[in-house]
Parts: sequence; C-alpha cells; structure tokens
Amino acid sequence: MEPSTMILKTKGQFEKETEKIKQFLSSASSFLFWRKHFANHNFKFEPDKFSWDYWQTIPFFEKSDFLKCGLDSRLKDATIGKTGNIYNFILRMTSGTSGMTEPITALRPVNGRVFPDGEVRTVWVHDAYVVGLLSVLLHIDANRIKDTNKYQMLLINPYRIGASAAKTINDFGTDSISAFPAVLARLSSLMLEHKISAPDSLKKVIMSGDFLQNLQHALIERVFKNPKMELGYGLGEFGKIGNPCGLLAKKYGSNAFHLIQHHRLIELADIDENGYGEVVATSFDNPATCLIRYRTGDMARVVREKCECGKKITLILAGRKNFDYIKCAGAMIVRQELERVLTSLKDYIEEWRAETQEVLDGVRIVGEIALKIKVTSGYNALANPKEFIRTEVEKNLFLTPTRTLANLISSGAFLPLKIERVDSFPEAKKPLLLRKLD
Repeated sequence: MEPSTMILKTKGQFEKETEKIKQFLSSASSFLFWRKHFANHNFKFEPDKFSWDYWQTIPFFEKSDFLKCGLDSRLKDATIGKTGNIYNFILRMTSGTSGMTEPITALRPVNGRVFPDGEVRTVWVHDAYVVGLLSVLLHIDANRIKDTNKYQMLLINPYRIGASAAKTINDFGTDSISAFPAVLARLSSLMLEHKISAPDSLKKVIMSGDFLQNLQHALIERVFKNPKMELGYGLGEFGKIGNPCGLLAKKYGSNAFHLIQHHRLIELADIDENGYGEVVATSFDNPATCLIRYRTGDMARVVREKCECGKKITLILAGRKNFDYIKCAGAMIVRQELERVLTSLKDYIEEWRAETQEVLDGVRIVGEIALKIKVTSGYNALANPKEFIRTEVEKNLFLTPTRTLANLISSGAFLPLKIERVDSFPEAKKPLLLRKLD
C-alpha cells in the first residue's frame, strides 16, 4: 500500500541532506518548545535511527500545538546564544482552526530582513491592523540593519479610499504595492469607480496571504496593467514555501508555485484518491523558531514535470482543508455557522450543499451563495417554501462578526441567496458541504 504522506524531494535528494537534517533535529530537540511538543506526543528523537522512513514517524505539528507548547517556551528559547537580541524577532498572530477560541501567536525571526530592489517606497493595502503593524516593524528593522531611513511605507485603508487617494499615492512616489489578493481587487474596483489611475512610479505589485481567484486577477490587471505582479505562497507563522513562475501561471493558473528547497522540506499528507493532500512544511532556518512537520491547513497536489524554467516540482494549491471556512467578497463563510442556521430549518431541509463564488457587478466584485437542498415532507406544507428559507437564512447567517447575509445584500456586497431544490446528492465518504467556485 502506498504511504499517504509524500516528501516532495527524491529519495536521493533527501539522503544527501540526511546528516544536515539529523544535526538540525538534534539541536531543535534541546530547545524547550520542541521538548514539550515531543513529550506531548510520546516521541523522543533518536539520531542513530534517523532515515527516510524514520522522518515520517516524527509527530506532525498542528496549530493547536502552539497553545499546548506555549509562547513562553519560544520566548525562552529565543534568548539562547547569539540570537537573543529582541530586534531579531517579531511576533506574528494568525487565526486558529475551527473550534479554537483564541488566536495563535508565533515567534518569527526577522534578522537580516532587507527589502528586495524595487521595494523602497511601498504602499501597504491590507484590511487587518496586525498586518499594518507588521509592516511598520519590518520597515523599522530594515532601516536599522542598513543604517538608513530610505525604506518608507504608506498604509491605505481599502474601505475608505476615494478620489483624493490618487494624489496621495502619487505624491508618495510609490514603487511597490503589497496587499492581500481580495483587498487589492477591492481597491481596484474603487479606483475604477473613481477613475484613479495607477501611479507612473509603480513598478511592482506583491500579493500574498491568500489564494488569487481568476476574477480578482482580471480586475486587478484592468488597473495595474504595467507593473510586475508577484504572488508568492507562504504563511505568516512559517515563512515562504513557494515562488511564482510566469511560465506556470500560463499553464496552471495563479495558484501554482515552485517549491523553495533551501532550508525547507515540504510534504503532502493524507493524500486522497485524486492526489490532493495537506501541505506540511518544515523549516531549517533556526532551531529556536523553526517549525517541524507543520500542518498548514492548505490542500494541494504536486506535478512532477520539468518546467521551461528548469524547476522539476510544481505545487498547485486547491483551497483550505475541509473547507471549514471560505473568504468571499470581503466576508467569511463558515461551515459551522451555516450548519447552525440550517439545523434550525431541519423540519424542511433533509440535506444540503452550499457553493460560493465571486461575480463581477460592473467594476465591483460581489459575493454569491447558492444553496442546494434536499427537502422533507414539511417543506411542501409551507405556503412559499423557497422564499421562507431564503429569508430565514439571509437574516440569520452571519458573514462578519456583526453583519448578516441580509445586511451585506442591502449594502450591495452580496447578491440574494440562490436556492436550488434537488432530489439527491452523490454518495461520498465525506460530503463536501461547502465549496468555492472560481
């Protein structure tokens, strides 16, 4: 039987690095954070046994393990040796998985972080304050390292940008823009509405932190026609995993990447019959802050073919594991929230599936939810069953902490809920209740 976990290196490549990896793991095992994690899983690293097969016995690290091991352990580890300078680290906050009640805080090294050429005056367009704060700290650190003040940034609130922003961005003389794909698409819509052109000084657009949908890409290119566009694959709590390639994008779309092999080991876990598995990432940068066999929550498949650029492995991202939540048109559609609302309608709905997508309404991207339902006998007893269910779902389904689907429909951010009655659903071992169409 084939193993359900695949290391995205050849056995020969892995064996060439065996000694280096073994030494790194021996060092990491001496740190408090990893001693706690391994003890929690009844694992003890034994260097003499290390091999290709032994690697796969090392316990996975999941988001919940950040809380079990504790931030205090990481902070204590970070003070060991020459890495103990506080300017060499930054705290990153990220969301947990479904059911977790608190965010995850991870310690990340930033020592030596210097912005690439062409990223001296950057506009940051993100809708999370924590990302804006991160940018401030990264710019301060970059200036400290280079003993300069040339690295400057301008934070833009994508929800409040208007015609006056054109002059502000142009006066700033930005050479690059950094943004989440969905936020940049929203910004592009607003710029088109207000007839704002991209500044002549802009040379680069950097997107990260999420998947880039085809509709978002098309809208962004209507505004940002000439700058070089980059979409990397990485995680705030881990770092970069894959690099973009223009040749890949033409063949597989925007969410295909070549793996970063230096100081990285990437795997796919729990691979299904279609070749999709969860991305598992290991970093060998610093034993005090590394992550070993970290379950990212991202689903992907691998293509082993030589690209025209010379790279031999391609990772194609598919979405989040289990599709517990989906970002759509600036909102969050959570499977558990859908289940909560639809359970209250169990007298009328026997089984359901939900699909979300983003559609273009003029120059604006809006969200749409389609609900497919297999009904009960009680459904037909309603005077206007489809309208009743639509109204109940729209007024009770929260897509932000304070706004329901009905609120977002009223503001024009979402289209009215679509409902389709079906006789049955295809049989599946694990039905996919929520998915996003591209």
